[in-house]
Amino acid sequence: MTHVVVSPAAGPLCGGFIAQQLSWRWVYWILIIVSGVVTIFSTFWFRECYAPVILEVKTQKLRQELGREDLTSKLALQVTGLELLKVSLVRPLKLLTRSPIVFLTALYVATIYGMLYLLFTTVNTMFVDQYGFSVQISGLPFIGFAIGMISALLLLMATQDKTVARLRAKNNNVFEPEMRLVNLVYVALWVCPGLFMYGWSAEYKVHWIVPVLALVLYGFGQVAIFMGTLTYAVDSFPQYAASAVAAVSFLRSLVGTFLPFAGPPLYSSLGYGWGNTVLGFIAVALTPMIILFQR
Repeated sequence: MTHVVVSPAAGPLCGGFIAQQLSWRWVYWILIIVSGVVTIFSTFWFRECYAPVILEVKTQKLRQELGREDLTSKLALQVTGLELLKVSLVRPLKLLTRSPIVFLTALYVATIYGMLYLLFTTVNTMFVDQYGFSVQISGLPFIGFAIGMISALLLLMATQDKTVARLRAKNNNVFEPEMRLVNLVYVALWVCPGLFMYGWSAEYKVHWIVPVLALVLYGFGQVAIFMGTLTYAVDSFPQYAASAVAAVSFLRSLVGTFLPFAGPPLYSSLGYGWGNTVLGFIAVALTPMIILFQR
């Protein structure tokens, strides 16, 4: 999980050195090499965790050992491969369009995720133009972002399950997915001050450490929102958790792809200060969604 959290910060950090020392083309060559190695490794070493598949493997083994061809898995899907593919493609879209939980969770995550890459369009340029950083070291401020993301991940790992266990005990040992959201509102609120601090410190050319600290705050709140809402969606649809995650990921990736195109006109019109203030107000407007789900 840590590599998923750190990768948005590690990419620009490494990219600056690769682009200046080698060329921008080597950014893509290195991505291909690393992705290929990781794909091969994961194909052979990752363990299956999907219950129907695990039970089907055990059933097949028992058929051979006992000579019982009539044995079937309780979780076996009585569909063809083509029908399974169709269901797998359609179900995430159904959840996204028909479930308020999935849609609003996806909208919240997508907006914050889009802001992340909208913000990323300014970091290298801003530190080069405003603070005189070279292209090579203009990615170093992303270290602050990574620190915030890792801190949020460690905090959630240390507190979320304990909080859920405590609330479950108070609820006659009955688990409810909304228990995942209790602590989330306190950490999600850091996105807004992070955006304000980053924008106005850059606008007035305050010492470079200030916008870096602002990236720490934004990274902290962003990961808290991402992880907290995602676990909530998974727990809300345990049987179709993969489809719920796919629905959230689809909208998140869609917004993350196109929203950064609004970055240049936004900041050229409003500047770093008011541009990020607008983003901060949007983040504040979305935060009550967490309280709504709790209720």
